[in-house]
Amino acid sequence: MNVKVNPTVLEWARREAGYTVGEIAQHLDIETERYMNWETTGTDIPWGKLKEISKQYKRQLAVFFLPKAPPDTQKPSDYRNFRLSCSGLSKKTLLAIRRARKYLNISALLMSQDYWVTKYASLKEIQSPDRLRSRLAISLSDQESFKYTSEAFKAWRKSLETNLGIFVFQFPLPLDEVQAFCISDTPPFGIVLNSKHTYSGRIFSLFHEVVHLSRAQSGICYPDDLDNNQSLELACNEFAGKFLVPDDLVPVATTLDHLTYHANRLKVSREVILRRNLERSYISRDRFFELLAEIRQLPIPKGGGGPSSVLEKAQATRGEMFFNLVAQAAQSNKLDFNTASDALGLKLNYLMYV
Repeated sequence: MNVKVNPTVLEWARREAGYTVGEIAQHLDIETERYMNWETTGTDIPWGKLKEISKQYKRQLAVFFLPKAPPDTQKPSDYRNFRLSCSGLSKKTLLAIRRARKYLNISALLMSQDYWVTKYASLKEIQSPDRLRSRLAISLSDQESFKYTSEAFKAWRKSLETNLGIFVFQFPLPLDEVQAFCISDTPPFGIVLNSKHTYSGRIFSLFHEVVHLSRAQSGICYPDDLDNNQSLELACNEFAGKFLVPDDLVPVATTLDHLTYHANRLKVSREVILRRNLERSYISRDRFFELLAEIRQLPIPKGGGGPSSVLEKAQATRGEMFFNLVAQAAQSNKLDFNTASDALGLKLNYLMYV
């Protein structure tokens, strides 16, 4: 059976998903000209092929029959270095932006705008690492007491959500493309982390992105690889570094062993300890680059196994705040179970007993 769709919607959905005409035609095992004709006329599309297109573009079938194409997804500003920004964004990252905005839009519907405005009223006042630490209520001794970096990450994430009202999502993204991004166009605000990144890397990205949010900026970032002319990103890095390792407590670390010891003690990356030593003039620039080269020659640590169940994965991806907000809304009939099921990535039988 062949169907007719809105060709402008078909073209919009392809661009939003990050496909070229040639890529989707190859995936559908058809000639490029045939697919181009579908985007021109919207006619004679086999139902099976449309279902496959829907699957690849991560869109519901009903979308292709809309009377007009929806607006393009608003993307955060690209603050990555020139080399990375020129390479564009992958399909996975584009999908992550769409999903994050979807989660934030749902949250905006469940809580009033006044609620979120009040929640973020003091965000602009976080001008110093000390003020932020006070708001998050995790002391430096607490930071040292965490047994594992993964435990520290979970604590920082929960504190940001609980005390600042910032949603923290995480998706598996290409490690050589993006480490984090944030969205602050309208309340509520959100940070998205790359779940393929190390836990120490994700911790640093959290506070790099908090600086952007405090300045009402939405941005795509790669904090580990900056050019000298990226003053904004360097300032965000400096704040994050001072937050995690305050000035008066920067340990002197002049060897790789020293860096490793103090990084493990404070549950941060070796790079953070190294940069803080350079900023405090404890090491020379030449020694800084020698040690940085040593760090980058080390094998990248593997993850700790990740969530083991569907429910744990849904919570780890979306964060406790969003997960609980949606689950409670479904239980109290503020949100229908089908919408909640889709938002949480859970089948109805899971959601009924959350």
